[in-house]
Amino acid sequence: MDDSTRTEGGGECDYEEASCESTHFVEQAEVLRRLEVLAGPTPPESITGELEWLQKVLDKYQEQSTLLDPALETMLVLTMGRARVIIMEWHSQHQPHQQRRSSSSSCSSSCCTSSPLSFRFQVFDQPQLHGLFAFVYTLCRLRGYKTIVKFFPHEATDLEPVLHALQSQDRQHHERWQTRYGLLLWLSMLVLVPFDICSIDSGLENNGVTLVGALCDLAVEYLRDAGPTREAAAVCLAGLLKRPDMEAQQLAKFLTWAEGILTSSGEEGEDSEEGGERRAGGGAGGAGGAGGAEGRSHQSDTFLLLGVLQTLAVLLKAGHRQNLLSFLPSLLHCLARLDPRDFGSQTLNRKLKMKLLQRIGLAYLPPRVAAWRYQRGHRSLLDNLKKAKGEEGGEGGGAVATVQEQEKENEEEEGEISEDLEEIVEEILGGLRDRDTIVRWSAAKGIGRITSRLPLDYADEVVASVLMGFAEGASDSAWHGGCLALAELARRGLLLPGRLGEVVPVVAKGLQYDVRRGHTSVGAHVRDAACYVCWAFARAYSPLVMREHVPRLAEGMLMTSLFDREINCRRAASAAFQENVGRQGHENFPHGIDILTVADYFTLGNRQVAFLEVAPAVARFGPYTRVAIDHLAGVKLRHWDCSVRKLTSVALGKLVRLAPAYMSEEVLPFLLQEVDAVDLHRRHGALLGMAEVVLGLAALPFLGLGGEVGRGVVEVVPRLEQARLYRGRGGEYVRGAACRLIECVALAPVTLGVKRQLRLLDSIDENLRHPVEQVQERAVAAVRAFTRSYFGGGGGDGGGERGRGGVERPPSTPSARLQARVVDKYLGLVEKGDNVAVTRGFVRALGVLPARLLLPSLDSILGLLDELSREERKVGDEPDAETRRNALWTLVEITQTLGVQGRRKEGRKGWMNREQVQRVLGILLRSLGDYAMDKRGDIGSWVRMAALQGLASVVRVVREEGREGRREDGKIYIGERVVTAYGEGIVREVRCEGEVCMVQFEEGQAGFSFFPYGPGLGLLSRPTCQPLGKKERGTKEEGNERTGAADSMIIGNEDGENVGEAAGAAAFSSLLIDHVLMTKIISAVLKQLCEKLDAVRECAGNALLQLLPLAHDAAAYPLLVSLFDNKNNSSTTSSNCYIIQRKQENEKKTFRGGAPSEIFPRVVRVLEIEQYHREVLAGMVVSIGGLTESVVKASLGAVVEWAQQQRQKVEEGTDEGKGGVNLVGKLGVSMLELFDANVGEDRVVWPLLRSVDLFYQKGVFAAEEVRERGDDGGAEGVGNVGGKEGEREEPMGLAWGLVDRLSRELNGCRDFKKMLACLNVALHLLSPLSFYPHQESVHSGAAALRLVLLLLGHRFPRVRKAAAEQLYTKFLLQDHLLASRPEAQEKVLELLTNTNWDGEDLRQVRGVRDLMCGLLVLAVPGGKGKEEGGEEDGGRGKGGTGGEDLASYAALVKEMGY
Repeated sequence: MDDSTRTEGGGECDYEEASCESTHFVEQAEVLRRLEVLAGPTPPESITGELEWLQKVLDKYQEQSTLLDPALETMLVLTMGRARVIIMEWHSQHQPHQQRRSSSSSCSSSCCTSSPLSFRFQVFDQPQLHGLFAFVYTLCRLRGYKTIVKFFPHEATDLEPVLHALQSQDRQHHERWQTRYGLLLWLSMLVLVPFDICSIDSGLENNGVTLVGALCDLAVEYLRDAGPTREAAAVCLAGLLKRPDMEAQQLAKFLTWAEGILTSSGEEGEDSEEGGERRAGGGAGGAGGAGGAEGRSHQSDTFLLLGVLQTLAVLLKAGHRQNLLSFLPSLLHCLARLDPRDFGSQTLNRKLKMKLLQRIGLAYLPPRVAAWRYQRGHRSLLDNLKKAKGEEGGEGGGAVATVQEQEKENEEEEGEISEDLEEIVEEILGGLRDRDTIVRWSAAKGIGRITSRLPLDYADEVVASVLMGFAEGASDSAWHGGCLALAELARRGLLLPGRLGEVVPVVAKGLQYDVRRGHTSVGAHVRDAACYVCWAFARAYSPLVMREHVPRLAEGMLMTSLFDREINCRRAASAAFQENVGRQGHENFPHGIDILTVADYFTLGNRQVAFLEVAPAVARFGPYTRVAIDHLAGVKLRHWDCSVRKLTSVALGKLVRLAPAYMSEEVLPFLLQEVDAVDLHRRHGALLGMAEVVLGLAALPFLGLGGEVGRGVVEVVPRLEQARLYRGRGGEYVRGAACRLIECVALAPVTLGVKRQLRLLDSIDENLRHPVEQVQERAVAAVRAFTRSYFGGGGGDGGGERGRGGVERPPSTPSARLQARVVDKYLGLVEKGDNVAVTRGFVRALGVLPARLLLPSLDSILGLLDELSREERKVGDEPDAETRRNALWTLVEITQTLGVQGRRKEGRKGWMNREQVQRVLGILLRSLGDYAMDKRGDIGSWVRMAALQGLASVVRVVREEGREGRREDGKIYIGERVVTAYGEGIVREVRCEGEVCMVQFEEGQAGFSFFPYGPGLGLLSRPTCQPLGKKERGTKEEGNERTGAADSMIIGNEDGENVGEAAGAAAFSSLLIDHVLMTKIISAVLKQLCEKLDAVRECAGNALLQLLPLAHDAAAYPLLVSLFDNKNNSSTTSSNCYIIQRKQENEKKTFRGGAPSEIFPRVVRVLEIEQYHREVLAGMVVSIGGLTESVVKASLGAVVEWAQQQRQKVEEGTDEGKGGVNLVGKLGVSMLELFDANVGEDRVVWPLLRSVDLFYQKGVFAAEEVRERGDDGGAEGVGNVGGKEGEREEPMGLAWGLVDRLSRELNGCRDFKKMLACLNVALHLLSPLSFYPHQESVHSGAAALRLVLLLLGHRFPRVRKAAAEQLYTKFLLQDHLLASRPEAQEKVLELLTNTNWDGEDLRQVRGVRDLMCGLLVLAVPGGKGKEEGGEEDGGRGKGGTGGEDLASYAALVKEMGY
């Protein structure tokens, strides 16, 4: 079992991880190439860049690090080889200097008291060396230092240079810690030289500091580090001290010093000098350790304690047992005295303590594995699958054959078990209950290791103690630790078969362990560990031993793998079950292979698939049917998670067909009792389960819901209401489940009396009033099923009734009492509109009523929904977006229920006529303009998305419903002759998965001159193209060329029946929705496709893809198909083999509407179409001027690229078919029209201003180009907006139009953001001044400059300051604006620089502004004119005075946040 199945927690995953796994080191060649560059003689210019790339690549193998193993040696030879060269070159250059300093320090007393600073080298900082060791650390992080260190160079001559390099490191340079880590790790390998280490110590020759002393002192200092260097130092120091020539003196001194560190940490208030005396003679860093400890902070002492514990742990694992025995009691005593309040609060401390305790315990015991352990024998899977009983018996019988003899031989050597060992075992058993997983895991491994060396009697006591940890009331930590311990004992053969009878029930409980804690539960880690135990059992015991225990474990593993909430538990159980099937054989696990085929590791990753698909497939095997049903009904229906209870109920309904009698006789009565439970979760789950079981039983023939159980089910809802079980926290869950029960009773359907029907209908109505939307949705579903089953007049779908021969007839008229009880009541409650929840719920209920109830009041219902869908309609005291959204949903559902006239035989009453259909479409189109806002944001988007979905649904109903003579699996071939509403023609192309046909009409047919796409070519939807039957084909002209597929089956009735009727129906659908209305619908959808909200664009994209196959008569249909359905519009010239299949619902999407980078480059092309231009531009400017960076970037980039292409077409003269119209100029005209259409609508005006600003910045609107093209289409379009044409010398272009709109928007404006946007646009319009009087009435640039100067005198300081700064920058960057009068330019710049524009003296600021107007020969704003009172003073009324404005100055400043 891999580690991923033993982790705690874990979330839901809906994808297969296999798709993300690699099979080999893909980038090996590139990594080695870059590593050669990094480790080359000449390092790369950017070592950091190369290192970051290498780390990024290797990090992808974090979960599959073993894939790096084939390349590890090559990578480390390159890396460490170059590191060795760098260190040796540095050491050879500094060796004479080192020797002189070593000889001068001969006064040092001994190696035991030497300081780590005895070698006073210069700091050694080599960037390439650091990069190499940083790469080495990356490998250590991925594969572990134990694997990496094996490939390090280990020549004896490298020991001193590497030590000197480590001594020369600057420990204060924190960015170089990887270098120190790599050097310490390298030293841990070099100290293992196979001869006396003193023989290579050059310090002895000069009577200086010894190599061993310096290494010990340095390693002890690094034990205080807070990072990975502490672990490397511990490994290095332990590797040195475990040498045989070090154990005599250095090992004892270090252990004595370590005991002092542990003792000082365990005694509060102990004098530091006393601790120093204890460490005074402790060589191997005694002086260094003591001296360093005296001045360290508490945090440093904490890290030192961790370092000492890590060193001891490594030392006790690799050291010689005989040399350590004398120190074990004192070490154990020191560990026992550690303060739990400080030491025990750190998880790593407790883990290291567990590790030390178990290794001390192992040192007490002889290094011999107990002979009494259980040995399975054969481990081959092939052997386990053999059926021979003799082989099975031999495998199981020889397991403990020689236990008694071997125990007798070892009795003389065992002796008494030390009391210290008993304390150790007790401490480790306590560690199984620790709050942290890593501590429990370490304790479990310790239990297994120590037990493997104990005699049988003592080991059995340990096993009994572990089992006692599962006592009643034990914590989840105790259960988890106990399961881990059982798994370790089983893996090592220490859990003898005689104990399995006690252990298996515990493991089975662990597989279902789930304890409620408030609104959640704990137990996922326990169930995961129990799966680990099952996995260990499969590998440890023979099939014969496990045979009697397999059924219980198999049921537990299967139920966990199928129905557990957590993905890691389901997968762990699946892996355990797979291991058991493979190793225990098919006799122990019947149907095991079949189950594994269905319930594999990856399929169970999706919770919904596991419950609803895998579970029924597994439950069909007899041994597990009732087990699954009982588990779902008795356990999962009580689960704390509501989503799990819902899935459980649906899964239970799917299992009804496997055991219907058991469900009706056992499960339903049990659930009826659970309904009265006090616990909310049990009550809710029982209601849901009962509903699905009732529905499942109704689907089976000859089975019904009758007798006492049936009456009990019908009485459940009234009984709940009488007991008032809806009240209290969580009552909405019970209400929703009760509605689902009523819905399933109606769908069954269960026979009910009139009184019982009205009683349940009252219950549904009560839930329709509930303010929780989920309860209302369940109540609406109940209304749909209930009214159509009991009030629908026999039409199961709510439509007309069926007469003889299956002919549908109009539904019967309901009684006046029924109409008043349902429809009139609902209409009255909705019209009253005083309660938001009531209005929302009953509006939705109107939409799900059957046709029989809708027809008499259809006009009233449509009128009410029309009123409710208006943005200004209030519900209660304010408008309600949810009500408007629900009204649209209801409109669509009514249309789908009633259908439309014209496609069926006439005389049918109740179907919606043309006026009603167009009224519905008008409401939906109007709702696309709902942009209401509140504190929740753009709540109007809910209404717009509902309208988009509704448009697609209604158009589909009108143009697809009632296709007579059409085969769902029909095919069509290119070259077939078809009849349409425009005459007969031949199919030349097919698009949109066969939903659209390009038909060529012959001369004389109506389609020859009707369609402008080519010579007699028209794009029609597939339903309107009916192939001619065989009989009719035989009477046609023989000279028409036909393809080889002419005699193959085609769409529609093979004999050509009802072709005229189908063509007439197609023509009538075009009358219901003509080409003008369809173009309007597509235009509105395209506008929403350009919106700034991702959700709205996604919805609009889906709607457009649904509409395209039906919108054959929309404007520019071929372009729309090529842009938005280009995945499916390919055609071929080979008519003999081109076959079009029926379009599938799950393959509609060809692009992601929510992705800005995908949608805007497509939509911008539609700007070329006159019918869609304005709507698309209206949506685009909102996105371009929005705040979402990704949307702004994609939309603006698309427009800029499109404008460049259009300009290039005009310049090259290739813009055919546009009549020479400048589309970029037309874009400007349309933006001016948007200004006029949205006066005072800041939602549009501000993004529009920002869009104009960005267009000028990106060169879409070039000022020079606009003025030069005064005679183009853009200029002509705005000639009537600025005034009389004779007043201005230059043509009326975009610039003048923008100046006029800016003046209007600035008049009375108080929004700083909007004024700043106007300022930015006005600055783009500036042009060189002529300095003639009244130039602002002649030149747009002068008029724009005057607008900027007016802002310089605005009463808001922030506006004045922003205008001055940007105007100054503009004059500096574009000095040609005032080039005709340099003296005026110099004076204006001086005034802009020296004036305090945000000062409090408004009169002084306006005086400076007026002076600038005089210098620039612009009209000065007059105090008596409209300018002074309107534009500049913010729209003061006639009675307003300047004093009032100045009096409110402080309030305005505060309001604007200045």
